[in-house]
Amino acid sequence: MSSKSIGRRTVEIGLYSLGLLLFLEVVFRGLFSIDPIFRKLSGYDDSSSRIHWINQHTDQQQFVYKFDAYHPSRGWTLKPGIKDMVVFKNKILNSNSMGFRGKAEYSYARQSGKRRILVFGDSYSFGDEVSDGETYSHYLESIMPDTEVLNLGIHGYGHDQMLLYLQEEGIKYRPDIVILGYVWFDMNRNLFEFNNYSKPKFEILDHELHLVNVSVPSPEWFITHEFYRLKILDLGVILREKIRWTLGLNDERAKTLTTSILREFVRTTRQINATPVFVYLPVLAELIKSDEAMTPNEQYLYKNCEEQKIACLFLRRSFVEEAKKGTTFNTRSHWLANEHSIAAKSIKEFLQTE
Repeated sequence: MSSKSIGRRTVEIGLYSLGLLLFLEVVFRGLFSIDPIFRKLSGYDDSSSRIHWINQHTDQQQFVYKFDAYHPSRGWTLKPGIKDMVVFKNKILNSNSMGFRGKAEYSYARQSGKRRILVFGDSYSFGDEVSDGETYSHYLESIMPDTEVLNLGIHGYGHDQMLLYLQEEGIKYRPDIVILGYVWFDMNRNLFEFNNYSKPKFEILDHELHLVNVSVPSPEWFITHEFYRLKILDLGVILREKIRWTLGLNDERAKTLTTSILREFVRTTRQINATPVFVYLPVLAELIKSDEAMTPNEQYLYKNCEEQKIACLFLRRSFVEEAKKGTTFNTRSHWLANEHSIAAKSIKEFLQTE
């Protein structure tokens, strides 16, 4: 075969390949834009989360939750200055001028004779599906005299965002105690750059944490640039991550990364002479698991607490005891007021004992 024929054949193959890629790109753009079909194709990864967010977006709506606000270093946060917003069908949400849940304002300076507790966590600590006065932070403050409890929980947060919130804002309040409301699946969120919305992410380089994806791009940026993202590449990410989850590779990555983040959370807390307390919050089916033995997720946190010599409370036993009395729990979604109240009482007893 002559060099001219080889060249012509190479061009033909190249054009055919390019045409096939363009065809597949058009097909997957169409499929990804149809939400029911996309949900069947998607997985647990950055591309799936980003496309899902794009599909939910409207010109009038930057975030699905109207109480969210864009934040350049943490991705999103609670919008400050909310007054009696009706949320979760019939619940009431307020936020102070700093974006903490509730109406109370707090200065950086401490009040004489008052202890101060900061609570960090995800939607369970924030209080999805309950009103301000039904969160475990609020209940805890009401049953602990001379104590301020500041709720810095934000729905959808991973431990990486909780750490940044502590470092950027929490330390300014000079707390006595810093509580981290630990929910097991927050560990997986630490792997992603997009979860609910774009977020920062830590990577471990030379045994140290390094922050990437900051400043977080604005919602407008994502909307503008989505057209230029190749959906073929997104499909590759989705398939790759499905394989990693199936083989358990991401579980190990999540544990390694989370261990470093929790260690930094404790170090930051101790640097301001505050006491770190990890509270394992049982959720969903965990609420009715009566087995005395620790679950693998509880064992993971227990090991971290032992290694770092910090106080750690596991709340599942408290819920098991209440279940024996006939108390029922919401195992389909977030805690309701009943669960928050039980958690607050157990945390109070633990803090007084420990």
